[in-house]
Formats: sequence, C-alpha cells, structure tokens
Amino acid sequence: MLPVRAVVEIKGRMAELTDLIAKRLADAGASGRRPPDAAVVAEIVARSVADVRSRPDVPAAEPAVVHGPDGWDTEQWHSHVARGRDLARQRLDVRHELGLLALQVAPGYLADREAEEALGILGEEIGSTAEQLLAARRYALTGDPRAVEAP
Repeated sequence: MLPVRAVVEIKGRMAELTDLIAKRLADAGASGRRPPDAAVVAEIVARSVADVRSRPDVPAAEPAVVHGPDGWDTEQWHSHVARGRDLARQRLDVRHELGLLALQVAPGYLADREAEEALGILGEEIGSTAEQLLAARRYALTGDPRAVEAP
C-alpha cells in the first residue's frame, strides 16, 4: 500500500510508472522459467515507485486545491470544522459549569423528582428550565456529554 504522499508525487506520471514496472516484470520473468512470486512483484513495484519519485528531472505533482460544492477549499473546510469542534467543546464546558451550579442547589444524592422543584426555582432566576438544569446536573455527575444532548 502506498502512502498518500507517494500517490500525490506520482500522480500524472502513471504511464511512466506502469512502463517501468512492466519492463522490470518482463526482465524478471525472462530470467526464470516460472513467473515471479508475489514478494518479487511487490519488491519490483516498490522499487519502481521509489525510482519514479526520486527522479529530479520530472517535477513532483502538487496536491490540487479542491473546492467543495459550497466554494470552500480544503484548508477553509478544515478551519471551519476545527472552529465547530471548539464551539462544541465550549458549549459542553458551559453545560458542565451549569451542572456544577445545579449540584450546589440539588446535591447528587437527591433523585431527579426531588431536585426538580429546587432547580425549577433556580431556572427561573437564571433564565433556564428545570429540564435543562437536570440534564446539566447529570452531565456534571457522570461526565457523559450525551446527558445534555437534545433527543
């Protein structure tokens, strides 16, 4: 299996590579009565790829900038995804802090039904609901982000 960088470097030079492999396989087959085994073929292919990649007279192909349907190139897309992950992490951090606050009002040993009334009062004070505070409380207790995900 070829590394991605090797594939990028020989892109556009496949005819040269296949000609070289075919010549070397023919030479290997001519030297013996039996066709070369899989290990010999793998060695020929690996050596041919290395030779084509190392030739200084032919410049290596550079990866093309790929534009998605939204017009973003690969680098912009990676940046966008990283920003989304950061925002999701920040959201979970806020939910964890909210859960710690809910645990101060309704300790973890209380059942959800018992904690719901106190958290309802807290929710009115801070602009949240008892359900959201219960979910944040469960997240603070367990550390499982599925506790605060919307169903």
